[in-house]
Amino acid sequence: MGSYILSYSISQKVVAVPKFPRISFRIFWIASLTLIFFLLFFNIFQINKITQASFLITGLGGETQELYQQNKILESNFLKNNSLGNLENLVGGLGFEKVEKVDYIQVREGAIVTK
Repeated sequence: MGSYILSYSISQKVVAVPKFPRISFRIFWIASLTLIFFLLFFNIFQINKITQASFLITGLGGETQELYQQNKILESNFLKNNSLGNLENLVGGLGFEKVEKVDYIQVREGAIVTK
């Protein structure tokens, strides 16, 4: 029964509501219209930026495909030109020979100059 009386006495108290300053009707409409025009301008600005980005992405999409095709062509040309058969012909044309036997220089232990 004690909790019932406590909750009853709390609910009977008056809650203080803060008082807001009175704003004239004219100032309210001027502020509202200013805010509406600002938001409208900002919205138009954003739509313009989105449209520019969309056209840029569309233009770059075609360029990406073009570059992809060029990359494929260059890759195939690179593999053709750098094959092992072409490399052997190039080395033979420069006058190089294939090494058959390797001879190393033997250095005696006393012949090395040290400080």
